[in-house]
Amino acid sequence: MIALRRVAFSLLAVCVAFAAGLALGNGPLQGSNDQVDLTGANRSLATQVNDLRQAGAYDDALARATAPGLVKGRLTGRVVTLVVLPGVDPATVGSIRSLVATAGGQVAVTVHVATGLISVGRKVFVDSVGSDSIKGVAGLRRLQKTGTYARIGVLIARAYVAKSSGPSTFDPVASNVSDQLEGAGLVQTDQQPARRGSLVVMLDPGMAGQSSDLEATRVIERSILLALLRRSDGVVVASAARSDAPGGLVAAIITDSRLTAVSTLDTLPSAAGKVALVYAVAATANGTTDGRYGTVGGRSVLPPGLAPAS
Repeated sequence: MIALRRVAFSLLAVCVAFAAGLALGNGPLQGSNDQVDLTGANRSLATQVNDLRQAGAYDDALARATAPGLVKGRLTGRVVTLVVLPGVDPATVGSIRSLVATAGGQVAVTVHVATGLISVGRKVFVDSVGSDSIKGVAGLRRLQKTGTYARIGVLIARAYVAKSSGPSTFDPVASNVSDQLEGAGLVQTDQQPARRGSLVVMLDPGMAGQSSDLEATRVIERSILLALLRRSDGVVVASAARSDAPGGLVAAIITDSRLTAVSTLDTLPSAAGKVALVYAVAATANGTTDGRYGTVGGRSVLPPGLAPAS
């Protein structure tokens, strides 16, 4: 309902702007009755926009107020690694960390990805950092002949992610790789982690569009996602509604056959979207992969636990 209301609000806003343009551009050339009709239509549309805005604010307040009760116990015993792409609002990151804790889970580490890591113009530098990071590290030498971004993806995964079936401590290898990546300015962590998460949540700002730079960025992000998926118990990518448009990260994921097990949610940064994210992570932890949640094909799709029983 909230997602559909946002769409309706956007459409009405466009209508207001269009009607205003007609009134200003064509009004003086038409009869007075036409001008009066357009003025009335503008007032009506503006009233509807205001009503939707107020209703949306109320929905958001209600979602924030009920969120603690809705998520309580959903992630008990689960350990999450947050991977934050450039452009995500820090307030969104903080509120998601708080909700994970309220749900009984733990955020092991928050990894902020630097713009330079996903910019194709820094490929030579990223390649050199990757090569330096694997020198003398047993088990990582095999990456020497791997492509630049496949290698850096494996390094990020090795540093910050571990399946629940294996050791999850922040061991010396993870610490060394993390130091290399942070020292080079490719990532930044909030604090030295004590362990690595078995579940991964990647937060995306929701950019979309047709450009060669954005297309290259999506290739890099998919390489990182593939490495995270292989080393974790599951990955959820949370983004804004426009991310399923051409050039968006969600669109790139659902068209990549290697990433079919990555779940996506496109209702951030709304309060309801954050609650849905907790449920999406819980579903992934329980073995439900390839979830497509949010506004999908014009429909509101809720994660298991929030969706009504069929």
